[in-house]
Amino acid sequence: QTLFAKNKVVLNKSEWLLIGLVLFIAILTFGFLYGAILSGASQTVKQFVAMAIFLLIVIVSTVYFLLIKLSDKNRIETEHKLLTQQYSLQAKYVEEIKEQYTKIQKTRHDFSNTLNIIQKLLNDNKNAEAVEYICEYFKKQKEIK
Repeated sequence: QTLFAKNKVVLNKSEWLLIGLVLFIAILTFGFLYGAILSGASQTVKQFVAMAIFLLIVIVSTVYFLLIKLSDKNRIETEHKLLTQQYSLQAKYVEEIKEQYTKIQKTRHDFSNTLNIIQKLLNDNKNAEAVEYICEYFKKQKEIK
């Protein structure tokens, strides 16, 4: 990921605080080192100070890019957790639908058997028994509700 990437960098408050703290310490150290250069130090000391400033810039850049990578990793882990939860909920929903479908099939089967019994009773001219069976069926349905 480049410094000017189009993707928005999402860091939490503690990560931004860490970047700010490192930057503040780097600027403070840079100030002390620059003061050492201006104080009339020897050429060798100035070269060491220049190298220290360069390394300081490298450290700040490294911390920034590490935090960006950490942010990406956290985002991916969060997305993974959400997808896992979504999959789990979908699996649960599928199981509930299967259970409902099974119950509906059982209810259709039972109702079909009930109608077959009533039809047989009516075909055998057992009208009173058919009416009694229907009344019993309605009582059972009210109890189930």
